[in-house]
Amino acid sequence: MTKLMTTLTISAIVSILVIGALIASPDAYSSKNNDVLDECKCEKPHTLKVLFTVPDTELPVPENVSFKAEIFKKLDDKNNEEKQLGEEIILTPNDPDSPSMVQASQWGKDKLESNTAFVIYKFIDLSDDTTTKELVAEMEIHTSCSKPLFIGQTVSNNGYSLEVNDGLAGNDPAMTSIPIADSLTCEDKKSKSIGSITVKKALTNDNGGTAVVGDFTITVTNVETNDPFDLVPTGVPSVSTRDVPAGTYTISETVLDGYTTVLIAGDTGCPSMVDEVFIIKKGKDLSCIIYNDDNGDGTSGGDGIFFVRNSISFDPRTSGTCTMVADVINNSPCIRVNGPTLFIADPTLDDPTKAPTAIITSTIIQITTGLLSPPGCIFLGVNEMYGVVGFGMDCSGIQTDGRSTYNANYAIIDASP
Repeated sequence: MTKLMTTLTISAIVSILVIGALIASPDAYSSKNNDVLDECKCEKPHTLKVLFTVPDTELPVPENVSFKAEIFKKLDDKNNEEKQLGEEIILTPNDPDSPSMVQASQWGKDKLESNTAFVIYKFIDLSDDTTTKELVAEMEIHTSCSKPLFIGQTVSNNGYSLEVNDGLAGNDPAMTSIPIADSLTCEDKKSKSIGSITVKKALTNDNGGTAVVGDFTITVTNVETNDPFDLVPTGVPSVSTRDVPAGTYTISETVLDGYTTVLIAGDTGCPSMVDEVFIIKKGKDLSCIIYNDDNGDGTSGGDGIFFVRNSISFDPRTSGTCTMVADVINNSPCIRVNGPTLFIADPTLDDPTKAPTAIITSTIIQITTGLLSPPGCIFLGVNEMYGVVGFGMDCSGIQTDGRSTYNANYAIIDASP
């Protein structure tokens, strides 16, 4: 018996005319008080100081050995000399009183890049007056405050380490711009600037797939800064989460051979698919579900993971998008609107090779209507109406005031055991 899982997402597109003005609060642009250092305050620095350490196996460091670092925005640029930022810097190993300094002014900028990548070389002066150069480590420090940046933070590679020692944003050398605590985990700051996303993975292996939820890494990427954040396991099977700066994001996940992302559902505000833009708000947790299934070789369940994924836009003030000929729908897939009752006709459900017996095993309803109250929908199951097979929804909260149109986003998924 073939079982079908239908996931329906109805998203309202709201058009609102706003008349008014932007009003700043009195303290919105108040000057910085340099008398008190906020241990959680982080500003993007123009200067970064780091302490360099080598593996214990290299101690003591011989006098003919030295270390230098080339600076780039990202490690992928290391083989492109044109992308090197400024001159190489000297690294003094294992000396807490001799930090190395990177300054944005070295390449004509006011602030450091979002990432500061260190490509570290070891130089050995030989007795024949020649010098060898060996690449020994590659490390990145995120320098825009959207990821952890604080004094004492350490990154390591191949036994070599860089520890953040200090950093400046203003002209006063007595004031650090890098906090002594991770600003992203300071509880008194978190509610003001940080949101979070929690994702549950719904994985079906019905065509020979052997993947487990742990094989998928889920990443959200900030659209404005292009900063990626990998979600981390919560200890609850199939659930991962991450605190991130509030902002606009896209979501992606590991692409495994033989698997396809079917649909994303969950809270109002969740995207309906990967790479779709969505917003994570300050102090709010967005909870979403990502559906995956294995494609198999096509011998079971038609195309494997899903039979169809579709989106139909409609205006609830009309009768929908179906063309009727003598009370029979003539153009499915389409949506028929009868007051609060929706009927989505799709020929997939009438295909005996794919749906000899249609059983809805799971239905997730997600409603997004902007500033309007979300309509409450009740799934009515698969049935035949107007001469075709489809599935019904009772959405009593749909707005018919002319300010909203809706998208019915759905997937018909092969969920055979």
